[in-house]
Amino acid sequence: MTQPGWGWGAWGQQAWGGPDSGASTDPPEFAGIKYARMHTFTSVQIGWDAAIDDITSSDIIIYKIYKKLENQSFDYGTVYATVVGVTSYIDSSDVVPGTTYCYAVRAQDSDGNTDTNTAERCVPIVVSHQDATRFRKTYSYYRQEGQYRPASTQDMTRWRKTYSFLRQQPRLNSR
Repeated sequence: MTQPGWGWGAWGQQAWGGPDSGASTDPPEFAGIKYARMHTFTSVQIGWDAAIDDITSSDIIIYKIYKKLENQSFDYGTVYATVVGVTSYIDSSDVVPGTTYCYAVRAQDSDGNTDTNTAERCVPIVVSHQDATRFRKTYSYYRQEGQYRPASTQDMTRWRKTYSFLRQQPRLNSR
């Protein structure tokens, strides 16, 4: 027996609402994307903490994913991908080495209310495994020799950018 104001979700017996509950007008509480990192040389993994909503259960909250190049602006009218009830996504579509991609995620409840967070995370895609290995070996050499100054200012700038990027990535096999 179903009471007025109660409903059943499409994914089984997931109840929402309650006696005399109306549609929610508040969007889910959601902080947005938490991380973006290179998964492989042609894919990116992004993640976030689950959204909280007063009506919708966390396993049926919809997450809208937005993607852009580093020097562009987000178009929140165009959703890149949509997932339901999960807190991560692997993007392996149109990921090109040597490019920096930025992602944003917004949560939507079962009443269609979408949060408006503007959090974004960007991730550069390393050109090749050889580049990452070459950097690690160079960094190891300078660290072992107690030399923290590569040969030129240009090398130092390149080293800083690469080191900063690699510190954010999962460990790659350097052999």
